[in-house]
Amino acid sequence: MRGADTIHIRCAVSAVLLSLVLNAPCIKAFLNKRAPFIHSRFREDRLFAVMTRASVVMNDTPLKDANRAFQFSSDEWQEYEATVRAVMENGRLVKRKDKYEDVERAIEYLLSNRSILHSPPIICPPDSRESMMEQKVDFLSKANLTETQHEFAMRTLTYLGDHCAKKQTPNPLLVAWHKLKESGMVPRENCISTYMYVLSLDSSSSDTATEVANFHDLFYEPNEKTITLRIKSMIANENAAGAEELLQRSVGNGEWKKLRTYVPLLEMYCRQGDMASALHLYRRMQEQSRVYFEPETYALLIGTLAEQGWFRRDSPPISGMQELGFSNANGPGLFDELAAEMAADILELNNASSRILYNGFIKGFSSGNPVADDEEIAVDNTPANEDKLAIGRVSLNDNTAICPKTGAKLQLFQLDDEQRRSVHDTLLEMAGIQYEKFMHELEARFKNKMTALDSSDFAVRELRRFSDWLNERQGKPFTAIVDGPNVAYFGHGNVHYSQVKKVVDELERMNERPLVVMPTKYTATRFNVNYSSTQELTDRDLAVLKELNETGKLYTVPSKCLDDYYWMLASTSNQSTACDDYDYDMNVPISDSDGRFPGLRPMLVTNDQMRDHRWDLLEPRLFRRWCSCHIVNYNFTEFVEDEWADHRRVDFCAADFFSNEIQGNPTPGNEVGSSQNVAWHFPVDGWDEHDRLCIRLPL
Repeated sequence: MRGADTIHIRCAVSAVLLSLVLNAPCIKAFLNKRAPFIHSRFREDRLFAVMTRASVVMNDTPLKDANRAFQFSSDEWQEYEATVRAVMENGRLVKRKDKYEDVERAIEYLLSNRSILHSPPIICPPDSRESMMEQKVDFLSKANLTETQHEFAMRTLTYLGDHCAKKQTPNPLLVAWHKLKESGMVPRENCISTYMYVLSLDSSSSDTATEVANFHDLFYEPNEKTITLRIKSMIANENAAGAEELLQRSVGNGEWKKLRTYVPLLEMYCRQGDMASALHLYRRMQEQSRVYFEPETYALLIGTLAEQGWFRRDSPPISGMQELGFSNANGPGLFDELAAEMAADILELNNASSRILYNGFIKGFSSGNPVADDEEIAVDNTPANEDKLAIGRVSLNDNTAICPKTGAKLQLFQLDDEQRRSVHDTLLEMAGIQYEKFMHELEARFKNKMTALDSSDFAVRELRRFSDWLNERQGKPFTAIVDGPNVAYFGHGNVHYSQVKKVVDELERMNERPLVVMPTKYTATRFNVNYSSTQELTDRDLAVLKELNETGKLYTVPSKCLDDYYWMLASTSNQSTACDDYDYDMNVPISDSDGRFPGLRPMLVTNDQMRDHRWDLLEPRLFRRWCSCHIVNYNFTEFVEDEWADHRRVDFCAADFFSNEIQGNPTPGNEVGSSQNVAWHFPVDGWDEHDRLCIRLPL
């Protein structure tokens, strides 16, 4: 036989032998076990070849082709290329189904710096979606790529977006986005969102980020991020009409309409001095349920109106104000309307917004020097003449609630009857929920089954019984409710009835009638302080308990019920029978003849910050009013040897007698409700408790 025939026969025999070996059970088991490793090595070798070949193609091509000029710098391209290589090394990119030739062709395209097709900007005209679909067809034809190869290229660019998000590097996505557009790719929504997020990290790539947002809204439902980006782009190009049209056109889907969607346009109107448009936009913002104003938003609008002189009495009217629901089109009346809307929406300013307001009025009324951005407004209690602008940081008199600059007296806002009932009913509901949760925890811990007596109804019934007892009991009404455990534990790791007695004695010396609320647990002779220790009350402790009980100053909370709800609920009780029998007013005026703290009764004596209850009980404004009216904090002087010593003192911090929120009040000699003489006082976060930003326009 000839040599060639011999080689063929030997190859055939070798193939048969190899087949027999590979199909042997032991060999098949080994190959199955090592398949992932073999696939991985094969993949690495083939990818290395692909990357090498692609590099040759790329290096043979100049960065700027004579016919297809590439718009990226050398640094941007090199960063993109390095990122593609890093993504290719990701073991998750190449799947078992991927063929070598498909991977090779896709990577060759991605690493080629030649533009195959013109990549049109995405500006959302009616036919842009169809144009993108046509782009893909043209691209596949001219690039000679298959659908499979196109899909692998898109998968790679998707992974590239994730990689850039982790590294916080926008530059590679500038090139990647060009590739996506040029090839007519439509990635999944999360990929587009990733590109938009990363490109938004750098202001230099904001135009590309806006184009990505436009692309997103062509193929997916618009959202807050995309609309906000598009509006910001329009504002940057002074295209207010386009931004307005976008907001109006998208009115059917308002879920994305939030404050930051509108603020760029509001800022533009204020910057341009177009206050009629700014106020129209402000009204539309108020109509959106998901737009929550911040202090800076009000400060921007009101401060700009002030700076441009619209609150002066000689200013011309702003057009269209009546259609917007304003009673005043200019002057002090317009300021009062806007300040009242601000007061109804937010509680206080921050330092930044206080400066914006202050500077706006200072400039608009030519009344002094503005403060710098890093400067804090200084206290100025100098009285202001009625014909001059009164503005500045003032310290209110904490005994009279009177402003030293304007003479206006601030109010204490109380909960109305409906709000008090709401607190009462909410506490009953919270008591039931807490009790049931507690019993389930006990059941899980000790494997005990709950009984009918352990149901949440028990806690509700007991709390309601306390409420009824307060309203129906005979005798003088209680004017101070003491949070017993809070006082007894204050400054210690166990119960000290010496402190409870000190508080009760001091309250009685102040002509108050105290009631101590104490859990049943702490009235026993011996009880657990925590999981590892117990406490046994002394004879003197027990004597205090006996005296409180016999004089009707103690209410014991049933076991397993939360005592917080009891002293909190006491503030909502009218103590009807007791007050009627003694014709007693539960509101103590300033300068009371008996020297009592002014304010609403009963006082709630506690240092509890109520972090666990505040948001479930009331919304922030009403919770602040409730605290201002009722909560009284305390402090004890330290003792060395004898905690019962007579010289040991307890000090109280009285409940507020003017509310810590934005309010407008008439100046002396003027009627309430006048729109020409209202002094506005704004609390500022970070200022002293009784300091306010005061603004009163001149007569």
